Amino acid sequence: MPDDDYVYLLGASLFVFNRFNQFMIDLLRHDPNAVKTWYELMDTPSKTIVNRLDAFICRTYGVKDKEKKEHAANELINLVERRNRIVHAFAVTDKGKQVLRTKTRHNLPDPEKRDQQFPVTREFMRDFISDVKDMDYKLNDFREYLRSHHLG
Repeated sequence: MPDDDYVYLLGASLFVFNRFNQFMIDLLRHDPNAVKTWYELMDTPSKTIVNRLDAFICRTYGVKDKEKKEHAANELINLVERRNRIVHAFAVTDKGKQVLRTKTRHNLPDPEKRDQQFPVTREFMRDFISDVKDMDYKLNDFREYLRSHHLG
């Protein structure tokens, strides 16, 4: 088994993202265009949740600029992709200890970046947790906007 702090960070990474995913779903339930129930949304892939939430946010704030829309979506999609790298990691022995390694996706647009292996380090997980928390604050601002405008 890996060191206890490594396992703790792995569990914390997954827990923080799962809570964040639930938060995104809760926000989507305030979208007047949403047609899915909470149960259906819980079974929806995170990337689809992100795309729907991004569209809802942009519609609510009246964002029409393509670059601004893409920037917001990319921030959220990046978190999903990083979570996926953790979830789809594989165990290896490195210097006599069990750790995780992962790889970049096989279908990235840049062939040089495809299928590149890298370790899931403590720093990778700490950064991921921190970035999820940062996005959580931003989405909380959106929730407050919905409340202040009686939309949520």
